[in-house]
Amino acid sequence: MPLQNKSSSIGTSSEQRQQEHVDSRQFHVPFNGTMETCPWKVGDIYDTRPIISIGMTQNVYGHSYHLIVERDKTHLRTKFQFDSKHDLKFSKPVERMTGKPPDLKKYLEKADLSTTK
Repeated sequence: MPLQNKSSSIGTSSEQRQQEHVDSRQFHVPFNGTMETCPWKVGDIYDTRPIISIGMTQNVYGHSYHLIVERDKTHLRTKFQFDSKHDLKFSKPVERMTGKPPDLKKYLEKADLSTTK
């Protein structure tokens, strides 16, 4: 019996990999620098967050576009850069953490630095 359960989980994993491959190739039209070939629109949901801006660029490597998605409780506003084949090239936050920096002297005074664990 345990072998049947193990083989069924392998089949499920294989199916998930196949679905990931299908999902990654769902955009058949390459991006050519126009909004008609960009698969996203402002207001769509990307990575569970709404898209607030879309930008397009062209360089020696070809056309590319980027999405800026809104912040939520655990993420800053983030920029996702895609190439003409709709492959994600990089992502980075586009804003800095706000708020007062912590007072490290207060924590160092409380810490016992004379012992090691």
